[in-house]
Amino acid sequence: MKIDSPDPRLMAPDMRTGISASTVKPNNGKLEQAATDFEAMFFRQMLKSMRQANDVLAEDNPFNSKEQSFMRDWHDSELAISMAESGGIGLADQLIQQVEALQGK
Repeated sequence: MKIDSPDPRLMAPDMRTGISASTVKPNNGKLEQAATDFEAMFFRQMLKSMRQANDVLAEDNPFNSKEQSFMRDWHDSELAISMAESGGIGLADQLIQQVEALQGK
């Protein structure tokens, strides 16, 4: 499995998760933020896999370029963050419930 992301140690702290500091709600705890970040990462990987399946059909497309691919990947990343922050599919909520249950809260 190949992951096309730079080394997180070389990135600014707010770029490691893909969520900027301005989108983080001040009253959210670390667990809630980590769960939302994980759900955004899940969506990003899901969208990437969907695009790769579709790329097989677009090999001879004259509009298929590196620039278009870059913008599509950027859009998918932003879409994944937006989907996770708006409630997503409930994955973050399930993670929070499971972790809190393990911690005895």
